[in-house]
Amino acid sequence: ELTNQGDGPVDLGGWRLRDESTRHRFTFAAGRVLAPGASLRLYSGCGTDTADAVYWCDGGPVWSNDGDTARLEDPNGSSVDQMGTGG
Repeated sequence: ELTNQGDGPVDLGGWRLRDESTRHRFTFAAGRVLAPGASLRLYSGCGTDTADAVYWCDGGPVWSNDGDTARLEDPNGSSVDQMGTGG
Protein backbone atom coordinates (compact mmCIF):
# COMPACT_ATOMS: atom_id res chain seq x y z
CA GLU A 1 0.00 0.00 0.00
CA LEU A 2 1.37 3.39 -1.00
CA THR A 3 0.40 6.50 0.98
CA ASN A 4 1.12 10.07 -0.01
CA GLN A 5 2.40 11.63 3.20
CA GLY A 6 3.24 14.94 1.49
CA ASP A 7 1.31 18.18 1.22
CA GLY A 8 0.67 18.01 -2.53
CA PRO A 9 -0.58 15.47 -5.07
CA VAL A 10 1.88 12.99 -6.61
CA ASP A 11 1.51 11.95 -10.24
CA LEU A 12 2.49 8.27 -10.19
CA GLY A 13 2.44 7.95 -14.00
CA GLY A 14 5.65 6.16 -15.04
CA TRP A 15 6.64 5.22 -11.47
CA ARG A 16 7.49 1.54 -10.93
CA LEU A 17 7.12 -1.00 -8.17
CA ARG A 18 9.42 -3.98 -8.51
CA ASP A 19 10.75 -6.96 -6.63
CA GLU A 20 14.41 -7.96 -6.31
CA SER A 21 14.44 -9.96 -9.54
CA THR A 22 14.97 -8.57 -13.02
CA ARG A 23 11.58 -9.82 -14.21
CA HIS A 24 8.81 -8.36 -12.05
CA ARG A 25 7.99 -4.71 -12.74
CA PHE A 26 4.71 -2.84 -12.38
CA THR A 27 4.49 0.60 -14.01
CA PHE A 28 1.76 2.95 -12.88
CA ALA A 29 -0.38 4.28 -15.73
CA ALA A 30 -0.32 7.91 -16.81
CA GLY A 31 -2.87 9.99 -14.96
CA ARG A 32 -2.72 7.98 -11.72
CA VAL A 33 -2.50 10.76 -9.14
CA LEU A 34 -2.25 10.17 -5.40
CA ALA A 35 -3.76 13.04 -3.39
CA PRO A 36 -2.19 14.19 -0.09
CA GLY A 37 -3.07 11.70 2.65
CA ALA A 38 -4.56 9.21 0.16
CA SER A 39 -3.51 5.57 -0.13
CA LEU A 40 -3.37 3.23 -3.11
CA ARG A 41 -3.20 -0.53 -2.68
CA LEU A 42 -1.44 -2.59 -5.34
CA TYR A 43 -2.44 -6.23 -5.62
CA SER A 44 -0.10 -8.67 -7.37
CA GLY A 45 -3.06 -10.70 -8.67
CA CYS A 46 -5.62 -9.83 -11.33
CA GLY A 47 -8.69 -7.64 -10.91
CA THR A 48 -10.30 -4.40 -12.01
CA ASP A 49 -8.54 -1.17 -11.07
CA THR A 50 -10.47 1.25 -8.88
CA ALA A 51 -9.76 4.70 -7.43
CA ASP A 52 -7.87 3.18 -4.49
CA ALA A 53 -6.61 -0.15 -5.88
CA VAL A 54 -4.60 -1.32 -8.88
CA TYR A 55 -3.83 -4.85 -10.02
CA TRP A 56 -0.47 -6.09 -11.27
CA CYS A 57 -1.79 -9.28 -12.97
CA ASP A 58 1.73 -10.52 -13.72
CA GLY A 59 0.55 -14.01 -14.69
CA GLY A 60 2.70 -15.77 -12.10
CA PRO A 61 4.00 -15.41 -8.56
CA VAL A 62 5.66 -12.04 -7.98
CA TRP A 63 6.95 -12.34 -4.42
CA SER A 64 9.37 -15.01 -3.20
CA ASN A 65 8.07 -17.22 -0.38
CA ASP A 66 11.41 -17.04 1.43
CA GLY A 67 11.45 -13.21 1.51
CA ASP A 68 11.57 -10.39 -0.98
CA THR A 69 11.88 -6.63 -1.19
CA ALA A 70 9.41 -4.28 -2.87
CA ARG A 71 11.09 -1.19 -4.33
CA LEU A 72 9.32 1.98 -5.45
CA GLU A 73 11.15 3.86 -8.22
CA ASP A 74 10.40 7.23 -9.78
CA PRO A 75 10.22 7.58 -13.60
CA ASN A 76 14.01 8.15 -13.71
CA GLY A 77 14.65 4.79 -12.01
CA SER A 78 15.74 6.31 -8.70
CA SER A 79 14.74 4.31 -5.64
CA VAL A 80 12.26 6.30 -3.52
CA ASP A 81 11.28 3.71 -0.91
CA GLN A 82 11.48 0.00 -0.20
CA MET A 83 9.98 -2.60 2.10
CA GLY A 84 11.32 -6.06 2.83
CA THR A 85 9.32 -9.14 3.74
CA GLY A 86 10.42 -12.29 5.46
CA GLY A 87 9.49 -15.80 4.46
